[in-house]
This record gives sequence, C-alpha cells and structure tokens, in this order.
Amino acid sequence: MECTECRICKSDKLTNVIDLGEQYNTSKFPKYKDFCTSKTKIILCLCENCYLLQLRYSENQSELYEHEYGYRSGISNTMKQHLKEYNDEILSKVDLNTGDTIVDIGSNDSTMLQYYSNKYRRIGIDPTGKQFKEYYVNGVELLPTYFTHENFVNMYGNIKCKIVSSISMFYDLPDPVQFAKDIYSILDDNGIWTCEQSYLLSMIQKNSIDTICHEHLEYYSLYQIKMIADLANFKIVDIKFNECNGGSFRIYFAKRSSDKYVENKALIKNILENEDQNKLRSEDTYIKFMEGCDNEIAKLRSFIDLVNKNGKSVYIYGASTKGNCLLQYANITESDIKYAVERNLNKVGKMTSTGIPIISEEEMRRSPPEFLLVLPWHFKDEIIKRESTFLNNGGQFIFPLPNFEIYSSKKRLLITGCDGFIGNYIKRSDLFKYDLYGIGHNNPKYENGILKSYFDMNNTKLLENFLSIIKPDIIVHLASLSSSSYAFYNPIDTLYTNGMVVAHLCDIIHKNSWKTVLFNASSSDMYKGHNRYTVSEDDTYKYHDHPYSIAKIMGSSVVDFYRKTYNYNFSNGIIFTTESKNKSDNFLLKKISNHIKSWKAGERTILEIGNLDSYRNINHVLDVISAIHIIIDQDIGDTYLICGDNFEQIKSYVEKMYRLADIEIVNVDNNKYIEKKSGLDVLIINNKFIGIDTKPTSITGDQFKLKNLGWTPKFSIDDILYEYILD
Repeated sequence: MECTECRICKSDKLTNVIDLGEQYNTSKFPKYKDFCTSKTKIILCLCENCYLLQLRYSENQSELYEHEYGYRSGISNTMKQHLKEYNDEILSKVDLNTGDTIVDIGSNDSTMLQYYSNKYRRIGIDPTGKQFKEYYVNGVELLPTYFTHENFVNMYGNIKCKIVSSISMFYDLPDPVQFAKDIYSILDDNGIWTCEQSYLLSMIQKNSIDTICHEHLEYYSLYQIKMIADLANFKIVDIKFNECNGGSFRIYFAKRSSDKYVENKALIKNILENEDQNKLRSEDTYIKFMEGCDNEIAKLRSFIDLVNKNGKSVYIYGASTKGNCLLQYANITESDIKYAVERNLNKVGKMTSTGIPIISEEEMRRSPPEFLLVLPWHFKDEIIKRESTFLNNGGQFIFPLPNFEIYSSKKRLLITGCDGFIGNYIKRSDLFKYDLYGIGHNNPKYENGILKSYFDMNNTKLLENFLSIIKPDIIVHLASLSSSSYAFYNPIDTLYTNGMVVAHLCDIIHKNSWKTVLFNASSSDMYKGHNRYTVSEDDTYKYHDHPYSIAKIMGSSVVDFYRKTYNYNFSNGIIFTTESKNKSDNFLLKKISNHIKSWKAGERTILEIGNLDSYRNINHVLDVISAIHIIIDQDIGDTYLICGDNFEQIKSYVEKMYRLADIEIVNVDNNKYIEKKSGLDVLIINNKFIGIDTKPTSITGDQFKLKNLGWTPKFSIDDILYEYILD
C-alpha cells in the first residue's frame, strides 16, 4: 500500500530520499527454499511540512505480525538487562499503589511486564502475543491484538492506567497521532506514558541501514515526537538516550493538564537545536547517509568474497529481522554464506530472506567456521562475552555496522610480500601469534593460517581500501622489487614499488589516525656507495646511486619522517644478506647449492658466476624474523640494524660450501675454480659488473640495539652453509 500523505501532518508533499529496493518481508523466516513470501519496495520519503522520514510503501499488518514473528525480547541478555534498567527508571518517576494498572503495548513475550511486582495489574497488548503466550506467566494478562481505545475498553472497560509503555513499536504505526490520543484516553490523569524507539540522528550517525525495514513506518527525531505530543495534548517531561538497537531515545509523557509533572522545556530546546545543526530536514543528509552505508556494505561484500576466495568459511551469527534487511540490500545469499546460526530453535530449519539455511548454535559449535558475521551487531558486547570459546579457539567476528570491523582475541598482522622469501617464514613461525593477513602480487596461492589478497600495491586506491577493511594492528612490509638487474633497467618502477609504496602506507595510516605498528624491511644496500663501510646504529650516511638503493633510501627516510614528526610506532629494519635453503634459484648460494647437487650426481656442468671479491654479512632467515618479531613488539618505533657476526668474503663462503660437500676446489688466476682431484673446471668467474656496480664492496654493521632487546643470532655461517648442502 502506497503512502500518499504524511502519517502525522497529512501533507501530500513527500519526497523520496532513500531506496533499498524491493525486499521480502523482513520479519519472516520461511522454510528453506520457500520464496513465496511477499515482496514490497522499501523507499523512505521525507515530508516537506513536518520533515517526518517515513516508509512510502507499507505491508499489510497481518502479514507482519499475526502469522509468524521472528523477534523475541527474552532471548538476549542485553535486551533483558536493558528492559530491567528501563523498568527501574519508570518506577523512579511514578508513584504506584497496590492494584494500579500497568500496560505494555507491543509486549512481545512479556519480559518487561515480568519485572513489575504482581501486586500491580499487568496487561500486555500485542498482536504477536499469541505466539509467545507460554511466556505470559505470574499473573501477566495478554490482549493479543492491536492497541486501540476501542479494543482496550471492550476488554477492560474504563479503567485508567498509571503506566503505559510502548517500546520499539511506536515507529510501526499507520496513524501515530491517533495512537497517542488513544493512550491519552486510558491514562490516569497523573499517569506516565513512555515510549522508546530508534532515534533518527543515531541511525544516521551509526550507518544503521538495517533499522529500515517493513515494520518501521516512521523514523523519528524529537521534532516529530513533540508535534505528536502537542496534537494529543501531552507534555514531554523527560528524554533519555541509549545505545539500544543501534541508538534509541526514550520519552516520558504526561497529560498537559497534570500538575504532578513539569514539561522539560530546556531539554527539549537543546535537543531540537542539535537536530537542526545536524540538518535532519535536508535531503542531502540522507544522501550522505546512504553513501556511508554503501561504503560499509562494500567492505562487507569485499571481505566475504575474500574469505571465500581463500577457501575459508563464514557463517551468519543471529538470524535477525533487522539482519534480513541488510542481507537483502547487500545481496548476501547462500552462494556467499553457507549457514546462519540461531539460538531461537523456532527458526532452525528455516532460512533468511536471502535463502541462507538456519542451523542451531549446537550444530555450529561441532564444526565452527573461521568467521561469524554478526547481524545483531548492536549486541556486540554480549556476543563477545558469550562466544569467548569461539574467539579463544581462533574464530573471528565480523561486525558489519556501524563501521565494518573484524574482531578477534588476537591482533591482526598484515604481511606484504607474504609469499616472498621472508614472508613465507613469518607465516609458518610460531613466534607470530596473530591473526595473519597477507598481500601478494601475482600467482595466487591460498593456504591455511592466513587470509590473502592479491593486487598491485602501487594501486593506492586498492591498497587503502584493503587496509580500511582489515585495519591491521601491525604491518610487516616486505614487498619490494629485489632484483638489482631489474631495478637498474627499470628505475621508475623501482622507485614507485620500493619507495612510494612505503610512503603511501605511512600516509594511509596517518590520515586515518590509526594506531598501526609499521615495520619496513629496508636494506644494507643503501650504504653500498661507501664500498668499504661499517654501518653504525642510527647511521644517516646512506649513499648509493643504484636505483634499488635510491628507492630503499626513500622508503626508509619516509618511515623516519612519519615516526619523528607524528610519533608513530614506525620502524625500519636494515636487513643485511639473508639466506636459507629456500632462497630462490637466482641467488648465488642457491646456485652454488644446486651446482654441487648436480656435480655430486655425476654431472660436470661448469657454473658461471659473478665476482666473488665483495664481503657480505650473512644471516639466517630465522634469525631475521626473530629480530622482526622483537621490533614489532616494542612500544616505540626506531631504526634497527639486523645483522649478526658472520662477515667474510664471498669467495670464502663459496669455497667452504664445496668443501662441506667434500669437493675440493682450487682458484686459478682469480677467474675460475677447478676441482683439485680431477682438474676439471667447476666455476667460471665473470668479472663484468652491471651498470654502476663497478667494484667489490665490504659493508657490515655494528649493531647493539637488538642485542640490548635480547636478540642473539642462533645460526653460525657453518650452520647456514651446511643447511644448503644437506638440502
């Protein structure tokens, strides 16, 4: 049914401002695969006269409430506690005598009424009440129909009520002014009527798009509530705000003729002024609201897609009526999420509005997913407490609103270059007890223990979007172009990838005011221009004209800038040569290892290698990741040298590797090695250098910061080289 005039002021000047499309009845949970439920457009329009935001099209009320209703108050501990506090507040405002009548309109399962003493007459009025009749105990009466003056008088005569409450239902009314007048007619002259419902400003500020549904015909600010009060001859004596259902306001009314209560004009004035300042009468406000909601829903969709792409599982937690709206607007179906989990057994075996089958919590606990998407996100604290076992076992929650959030009992660590040499070791290390996320560049490889996304980090829009979804507590930035040859011939690409990406990471963290810890993997190559040099702690004499080094100097300097200027916990780790048997085949010691393997197998292929006169400080990758672990655990950022005591000439390492493999080689004229036993050529040394790498270097480090933090390298040079030989 289309609304052609305002439900309060009857103006026909209604402007559509929000459109959620055509949706199934959000209050129903049909049997699995039964899509016969009716669909109705969800469009909100703004009255140009009284500025009431209201539903343009309404469902038949009998369809919403009389056959099956999906919400019950008494299931949630948070809601029960909320209603108990509400009850205490009401009793502090009203003087009751034994036998006084209390009416709760929209009483649901009578949770609110049960908190009143049975020395009062307690009446619940609700068309859904007959579904929950078993909960109406201890003398609580039920009138299972809609509240009107006529229905009430026909049942109870002309009794007057000291308290009338209408909780989370005043926004469901086709004619709220008449409803208020009907309450006036049954209220004691010194009685109180109180209503609580979602507050429009809170809905906007919290991106509460799931508040919008077929049940909720009106979306109130105080301006419209005050208008209704005036039309029904009430005065507003108090107003309270709370976080219930994503942000609600609670109003206390007394008859205007009552001498017992005084209208709170100052409070009303302050709230109305605040509403004006927030431009609740402007169409632009609702356009911006939808932009904010769409942004959070886009994050949700992207993350669900990422979880599925990684072969991991996500279920829905709480098949809620409000959640049905969100699922439909976001188009989240059974193809995205396998199950919805629900503690209300009446919903088990049915499905959400988008066809996701509903299972019990017990079934979920037998085989829990990695992620649970929490639809009743406004019960966040209760759910976190209730599901501590799920969290402690490594599960993670997804809260879609008010801002998309991934929640777990661990910190989130993002590894860029997660499939690279060092990244692979971090993923598999027991040191890093975090929820692991990764960024790779190409050749997607999804695996257990980490959630990965593949894209080019030079695309700053994709990078910022991904970071805004994950919101990592820690970033270990390892991604870079590592080939010296590629860097020489592609300096601009290298400058962007090894320099500007670091700058963008810092800038994204800064402009979002995150508290993210950043570790940037820098390189001792920044000092190669010195040729023979010992790098000291806090050494600022970075120098080398090679594009690789220039880019690394840039990245390192940007990290220092943000740390010193804005006091971020950003650190540089200046990593010296890092080795293990898992190094890729284009690196020297791996080439030597592969050559030794083939030589021992009887092949006599000659290996051509570069100049061996440089000196290298060589470290095992496990020692390096141990250093990284210590660095990211510090409260303050700094620059650290990551180097041990293994410092020798490269030719010494090469000779030692063959010797460890029982192959004795001899240097001949400094341009080749032969096998001493056979006289056969083993290695040919090519003394040509690429570009500006024209002479051997000798760069080592004199570090003490890490050692002062307890870091001690465990791998000697013999350990490192022997690992290659054993492999």
